[in-house]
Amino acid sequence: MRPGKRKKLRWAGLGCTGTIIAVVLVLLTSEQHLVVYRWETTAPLFKVQARSGTEFSLWFLHSYDRAFFQEHYRVEKGGRIVLTRMSFKSCLNGQGFEEGVYRTKPDGTAELCGIDRQISEIRFRLGSPDLANHTLIIGSRRIPLLNYAEAGEIIGIRPVTGPRWQSLLENAARYFPSLKRELLSDQHAAMRRAGPTAQEFT
Repeated sequence: MRPGKRKKLRWAGLGCTGTIIAVVLVLLTSEQHLVVYRWETTAPLFKVQARSGTEFSLWFLHSYDRAFFQEHYRVEKGGRIVLTRMSFKSCLNGQGFEEGVYRTKPDGTAELCGIDRQISEIRFRLGSPDLANHTLIIGSRRIPLLNYAEAGEIIGIRPVTGPRWQSLLENAARYFPSLKRELLSDQHAAMRRAGPTAQEFT
């Protein structure tokens, strides 16, 4: 083999090695998701990608006057959630609020700003369509939680950090039922190890 050809092969080998290393490093990097799960069993229902700084909200109807109530949150690093503010039309809170600054809006709604309370997870009992219709709003997506669980079940929401390769496997599992069952089992076990530590009730 001529020296020039050997040199080209050597450079090609180095290029392939570098590409493989880069791919492995990317797969090993972590990414954060917002996981919605059954609180009593820690069985995950679904998850959505939620980087640090991602804002989301939990929307529902007040059980008495059927007016909307919306809790606004922000995802932080380290598996934390910050309750930033609340917006609502319901006027049934006669006791007032202990946190935040109350403001009325021209459209007849109100908001409680500047709460900024850190919590580890959100926990609530899922309401029926006519009583609460709990909906997760993140970005442009509105996700009715009754599509994933039954009314009366206790639902938990928390940020979870995991390797990027796990997300790729989960995407592949949509087409392979046996793989999906194994992944759900692993996630279930991981959530049980973490343990429920709810601090917020809706």
